[in-house]
Amino acid sequence: MSFLPALTNCRGLEELRFGSNPLINAKIPGFVGNLSKSLKIFRASGCNIRGSIPSGIGNLSLLMDAELDDNKLTRSIPTAIGGLKMLQRLYLSNNKLEGSIPSELCHLNKLAFLSLTSNKLSGPIPACLGNLTSLRNLLLGSNMFSSSIPSTLNLLILNLSSNSLSGPLPIDIGNWNILTSMDFSNNYFSSYIPIGVADLKELTRLSLSNNRLTGFREKFLKEDHLETSRLNHIRGMKHCVVHLNFIFQAAKLNTSRIPRQRLNS
Repeated sequence: MSFLPALTNCRGLEELRFGSNPLINAKIPGFVGNLSKSLKIFRASGCNIRGSIPSGIGNLSLLMDAELDDNKLTRSIPTAIGGLKMLQRLYLSNNKLEGSIPSELCHLNKLAFLSLTSNKLSGPIPACLGNLTSLRNLLLGSNMFSSSIPSTLNLLILNLSSNSLSGPLPIDIGNWNILTSMDFSNNYFSSYIPIGVADLKELTRLSLSNNRLTGFREKFLKEDHLETSRLNHIRGMKHCVVHLNFIFQAAKLNTSRIPRQRLNS
């Protein structure tokens, strides 16, 4: 990135975009933090950028939008990112990042969109992400996350597909009342599907494929335990992927089989 040193003289620079230039094929220099303190947008997707994310990036205190997806970034997400207090969108998907999600990300109170899909990240999903009231899209698919799902999340879009998550689904999932899309496919979730799914009035996409679920708990499927309106809501999710009607019928028949076809994006 031989052009970056000259840009350190542009003290009023607010936007820097050079994405989709695969011939750049270089590392982000450590002095990236010496760029303009006015910088709000940094977009460098699809540039074959390699190496680690330098901790100096945390000096860009007004940065609102950071896009470094579709590169070859390695090592861990630096804790210095926690210093980007104005950050609203962070795209790091389709890299080779390792390690866990640093808890410092939970300090980004303005963060609305976090995409870490298709890396080699592992460990638990930090429960403190649920404290980010501005967070609306959380995309963590195709990694190696383990443990269970924090019940504190309240999002529009949640993708945790193709990880190693296990245990039961959150019993209070019905409290995620603004959720529109949920993909938990290709994990190791077990036990029953919480009947709270019936309370997700905004849900349009749902995938529970390729897990170890056993349907809805039988006692909730009786009319005297589950109001007709909630049953109709389960049946009536017209745009839901993975056919909720099938899951409902499978549970009534006391089977443990759930469709295993993969979602179409």
